[in-house]
Parts: sequence; C-alpha cells; structure tokens
Amino acid sequence: MYIRKIAAAAGFACGAALAFAPLAQADLSDVVDSTLSNEINSQNSLFEVYATLAGADTTPASAADPYVSLTNLSTDAPHLVAGTATYGEVTPLETYLYGANPILAGISTDSGPYNEFNGASTELYNAYNVLAFAAANGGNLDTNVGDYLGSATTIGNAVSGDDATVSSAYQYFLNFGLGDLKGYDAIFAPNATGVGDILPTQANEIVQLNNLFELDGKLANVFGDIIPNTAPGTNVGFDTIDPSNLNATFDQLVFGAASPSTDPGSYDVFNGALTEFFNADNVGLFALLNGGDLMPAADVFGSVPADYATEGVSAAITGFLQAGFADIAGFFVPAM
Repeated sequence: MYIRKIAAAAGFACGAALAFAPLAQADLSDVVDSTLSNEINSQNSLFEVYATLAGADTTPASAADPYVSLTNLSTDAPHLVAGTATYGEVTPLETYLYGANPILAGISTDSGPYNEFNGASTELYNAYNVLAFAAANGGNLDTNVGDYLGSATTIGNAVSGDDATVSSAYQYFLNFGLGDLKGYDAIFAPNATGVGDILPTQANEIVQLNNLFELDGKLANVFGDIIPNTAPGTNVGFDTIDPSNLNATFDQLVFGAASPSTDPGSYDVFNGALTEFFNADNVGLFALLNGGDLMPAADVFGSVPADYATEGVSAAITGFLQAGFADIAGFFVPAM
C-alpha cells in the first residue's frame, strides 16, 4: 500500500509540474487549453505504461479524441459495472487503474487514462485547474464545463450555481479525488456517526483481513473461488470461500498447522489470530472514546465469549489477547 501511495504521489507531482508550465510560458488566454493538454498528455503517458505492463494494445490519441484508448476494450478491460466480475476475472490493466480491489472501487464502463488511480488523477487535476484559472483571471471561477476533465455532471455540480465559488469548487474536486484514492487503496470505511463511533476503524480492519485472504487465494490458485463481500453501499463485510474449494496450500497459508475451519473466511487469516487482536484493540478504543464503556457484543468480530457482557473492559481485552496468542500458537504448532 505504501508503494501505491508513493507511486500516486510521484505521478501527481509529475503531472503538476507539467501543468504549471503554461502559467509561466503562455498568454493568459492560452492557460486553460495548454494546461488541459499537458494534463491529458501526462495521463496518456502513464496509461501507455500500464498497457505495456498488462500486454494490452492501445490506439493513439487523435484530434477527435485526445485520449489514448484501448484497442481491445472487451479483452483488456471488459468489466463494465462494479460487481459483475469475479475476483479471478479482473484483468491486470483494471488492477493497475483501479487499485487493490477493482470490484469494490468500481470499474468504469469505458476504462481509459481518466480512470488512473481510480479516477483521482482527473479530479485532482480539476482541483488544480480551478486555482490556475482563478490565478490568471482576477480570482474568478471558471464556470465553463469544457475547461475541465471528466464527467460533465460532476463538473457541473462543482462550478455551477449561485453559491459556487473558487474555494467551494476546489474543495469539491479535492474531496472527490481523495475519495477516489481511498477506493484505489481499498479503504471503504463508512463515515463516523459520532465521536465515539469505531465502525470506520473496524471497516478498515476488515479490508485488511480481506486483502490478506485474497493474497492467500492468489498464492494458492483459488482466488477465483473467493466469494467477495457483497454488503451494500460503503458497508464492508468479510470475504469467504466454499469449503469444497479449499486446497492444501490455501489451508496452510490461512490456518498454518491448525485444522481448517468448516466456515472459512477472511476472519481466519493467521488461524484467526488477527481477528482476536483486532477485537482486543477495538474494545480498548471503544472504551477510550466512550467513557470507559464496554464495546457492544454486536460489534465483536466472530463469536462472543459467554461472559462478555458481565466482564469489564480490562478482562475483555485480556481474553481476546489470550485467544489471539492461542490462535497464533496453533498456526505454528500442530499440538496447539
């Protein structure tokens, strides 16, 4: 994940360097056209790198379409709507474009350079374009939809209306881009409902468990058999797999020396130890944010200990830690 973030930062820094050039070199009337051209060229260059790595053919940009396109869209990026593909069907190019979990991130109906970093590059360029135009035009907001990249609807939401300002349009595009980056890194946490709400933290923990489970599936050649979370909206659930699709390699990667579960899922990685450690951490976090209260049993990952409701925070944390250490011992030592 850190590699992805570094790569994203490098890509945006390169694009920004190209985009800033027109401010110094062009007449004010040329700022918009020159900036958009440089931004599209930057996206095209990165897209061609992705296509080369994925073994995909591209069609050059033209006067009618300034973007490089896929010659064989139906082969190299065929999945038109998020969720229509299984994990084993997602192509390498779609992974390059949409990140760690293309299905949950949402695969475009027409994948292209504008989808890089799950679309974040387009939105962050637009945020810059708001400021570039304002700097060259007395602080005014550019309300011409054609002076931006991407969806006309999205652009219109940002720059139209009596209450649209340079600041609000910039913030709109920036927030949109940061949201796309979260999708690129497979961070699908719901918004907190209050100061003491730990559901966003737990959602990110589930994503981490899912990513590890999917990695084990790839290494064991059962990735296509993994059943992804299908929770609606931004809710996040655990990945699972039918027990009949397990193999010895997958069992060893997920459960180690222990016997496999009859209901295997991402909550079982490292023989379930990570799930228990997350439970211990979540109990402590909930107590810290909620005046020392015990986290509700409904928020516990997995089975709830029989005496959970009657024991205190400290005892609950200790119990989950002990369970986690027992699980990790079982991962390495058959007798455990």
